Amino acid sequence: MREHRGGKPAWVQVGYRRRKEDRGLHPSGMHEVLIFNPNDLAKADPIDEVAVRIAATVGRRKREVIEEKAAALGIKVLNPMRHVGFATSE
Repeated sequence: MREHRGGKPAWVQVGYRRRKEDRGLHPSGMHEVLIFNPNDLAKADPIDEVAVRIAATVGRRKREVIEEKAAALGIKVLNPMRHVGFATSE
């Protein structure tokens, strides 16, 4: 790595930094807000191009409530639950 030989990771140098206005953004271009409960969605204003990430410590039941409320408000959830092949029994 020190000798910049092939097969090694890229050497971080001047020029790898993002523009000042793009730093801290999600790759989608939105600001991220970490959500722990449904009331935290008040921090995320869809007008300000904010996307929410649900904390890993949030359980399934509260996560479902957060996702429903976010969909109603038009807020993008970056880490939604995966329902592939899962049918609800209602």
